[in-house]
Amino acid sequence: MGSDGLFKTSWCYTNPQPANNDTCVEIACILGAAYAGSKDFWLRLHGLSGLMYYGGDEELLSTKVWSIGGKCLLVKDWMTGHIYRSSFPYEVQSKELFYNKLLIVELFYPYKVKRNLFLNIQKQCHTAFEEAYELLRKNYSFVKEEKMYWRSISKRPKDDFVQRNIDLEHSCTSK
Repeated sequence: MGSDGLFKTSWCYTNPQPANNDTCVEIACILGAAYAGSKDFWLRLHGLSGLMYYGGDEELLSTKVWSIGGKCLLVKDWMTGHIYRSSFPYEVQSKELFYNKLLIVELFYPYKVKRNLFLNIQKQCHTAFEEAYELLRKNYSFVKEEKMYWRSISKRPKDDFVQRNIDLEHSCTSK
């Protein structure tokens, strides 16, 4: 979550812990699609269940890992490549992108933060928000089931997640 109250992720181009000579440092959210983990862990997380089309993968996985007591690590001495393109070779649906944000917020954020994030997302694009919110309502039996599952296995309070991400974001942007 951005310090401005919007739900967002962004690349951190600086070392988040320059004084730390360890190979791995904790980060708020994985980005870039080069991840490692066991199949059993993936299944326990329910993978990317609930997301529609494109967007929110990294935010969802990072939130799930943190909530059950894990952490996201940047391995500083690994290099991976990324092919950038000027446009997507497929249509990116804004209502589905907004739906994915709403789903993550609904599953993992405390009510006060959720309310503010929903309002901020609604301000970004009212029509897409309304369409996404309707999708969330239609899919609420799944959402309710997932919320119960995550409550049963979560090891950390939701408020701690919000503060931890603000702290990690600050460590990246204050360099």
